[in-house]
Amino acid sequence: MALYLIPTPLSQNYFPTLPINDIIQNCNVFVVEHIRNARRFIRLICKNKDIDLCTFWELDKHTRDAHLDVSWLDTYYNTNKDIVLLSDSGIPCVADPGRFIVAKAHVIDMRIIPINITSSIMSALSCSGCNGQQFIFHGYLAIERQKRLLQLKQIEQDSTKITQIFMETPYRNQNVWIDMLSTLNPKTLISISIDLTADTEYIKTKKVEQWKHITLNLHKRPTIFVIGQ
Repeated sequence: MALYLIPTPLSQNYFPTLPINDIIQNCNVFVVEHIRNARRFIRLICKNKDIDLCTFWELDKHTRDAHLDVSWLDTYYNTNKDIVLLSDSGIPCVADPGRFIVAKAHVIDMRIIPINITSSIMSALSCSGCNGQQFIFHGYLAIERQKRLLQLKQIEQDSTKITQIFMETPYRNQNVWIDMLSTLNPKTLISISIDLTADTEYIKTKKVEQWKHITLNLHKRPTIFVIGQ
């Protein structure tokens, strides 16, 4: 029995290939963020799979990791059934829920198998032109604006030594972008990677003073922000 950690491509234009197809085809137990999204993804890559035979355990904003009962894993461990942890977008447990599932799997000595595709975080870093030897990923910034502004100033200060990477919920991207341009030093270097792997992909690195002359609408567009030297 194994727990497979399977990433979901950021764009539907990028379809995974073997071994992801075979794993999903042969597995009927899924831990997912949203059942509807998971079913859609499974249908895309396993058109002949009978999804009605699958069991879905939902892990979303209403069932956060810390409040998730994962004791049911013990039962599945005894049945020798493989389980798939499937993210909505990107890699499970990296700026996504799922870590308590993995932690429980370690406790009961379940085999854990990560299946990786390109990480949006690593892609953004490699395309930024910033220092890739030392970097820190902050995940999501504070929702409350004043706290977020303080975070941005601290991130900017730290970026003189270590490249800083963060992301935001797509519907808050534009507000964060406005805060960055109004708060950060004109000479600070910002790299943004938008809609990675999609036809609308946009990757640029410029100083704040240059970005102020470029009109961008980031609303509901998955974006990775990199600040560095």
